[in-house]
Amino acid sequence: MNIRSLHACSTSVLAAWILASLLGSAEVQAQSAAVALTATPAAVGPITRGGQACGGGEIYHDGSAENGYSGNPSVVTSFQGVMQFTPAAYPATYSSVCVGLVSLGGAALDFQIQVHDDDGAGGTPGTLLGSVPVSVTDLPGGLPCTFYTVDVSSLGLNVASGSVHVGVQWDPSVFPSRFICSDESPATTLRLGHINFNTGDGWQTTETAFPAYRAKLLRAVGGPVSADLGLTKTSDAAGPVTVGSPVTFTLTAENLGPALATSVVVTDTLPAQLAHVSNTCGATVAGNVVTWNIGSLAAATNEICQITATVVGTGDIVNTASIAGAEGDANPANNAASASITAAAPQVPVPGIGVLGILLLAGLVLFAVRRRTSVARLH
Repeated sequence: MNIRSLHACSTSVLAAWILASLLGSAEVQAQSAAVALTATPAAVGPITRGGQACGGGEIYHDGSAENGYSGNPSVVTSFQGVMQFTPAAYPATYSSVCVGLVSLGGAALDFQIQVHDDDGAGGTPGTLLGSVPVSVTDLPGGLPCTFYTVDVSSLGLNVASGSVHVGVQWDPSVFPSRFICSDESPATTLRLGHINFNTGDGWQTTETAFPAYRAKLLRAVGGPVSADLGLTKTSDAAGPVTVGSPVTFTLTAENLGPALATSVVVTDTLPAQLAHVSNTCGATVAGNVVTWNIGSLAAATNEICQITATVVGTGDIVNTASIAGAEGDANPANNAASASITAAAPQVPVPGIGVLGILLLAGLVLFAVRRRTSVARLH
């Protein structure tokens, strides 16, 4: 294997830093031939030190590292290396990222897992969708590299279409000779990846800086977007409600996560014994169907709506509402809620007899008593 001491990037600045050049040709061949990744994950601080499987996910490399890439510590203060990931279906999310790392300069590394949109020129990395800081203290000294799995669920990624670029960023001037592992096997299908040395050239395809590149040892684990929507419902009725009286129902819609919920709608079909009067959330009313369009609802947030109705019929009334969104919901059991009330007919008032009636009644009683007394004397 003929390896140069340094591999230049697209400009005259020698920004690229390649593991093979630092190890030496013979050592790299020996190390790469013996790559064997540990199979049993073990906790390492805030991340997981994983094996070759590394939780599965989208896989574009063969699990072996022939090389590693970074930035020249004498000229690069921000090295970024990413690879393109495309979900099998939409909307999708990524919950964890697995990255293979190796070092020839020390066991510690502070870095970022970054996720970029593909809205850059020609689908290149564009908007930074989020980043997760990571610190490791046990980087292996030379190949074979070690996989680390980082939880990125806190980013709440929601990929509606297209692809994202996932990778790493660190400062080589602070952490020199740390590398992201790379698959350079000719049998591996070339996977679109990008490098940015942040020296003025912007993003460039990885093979521009490292011609032998086929895929970085990166994996993104995810699946369909899931948002656990929940709904609760209460009424202000403390007891039976008479016909003609108002009753207010309070609906609380919440997103228990983990992802952002979109196109969220609550539907409340009022029973025939209730007539809608008003609501506090701008819900639309068609017949006895009240539709509350919430739209987007972030994870760990809620919205409240109060619906006031008039009781127009008697009996036991069960008022049920439901919630739905565009994303998958792994817990549909909490997608509906009910509140029950009892409606009673208004009581017919008993007319009062008044003072005159009382006097008349007393007179009649007195008359009856006297008459009975008089009859008794005659006998």
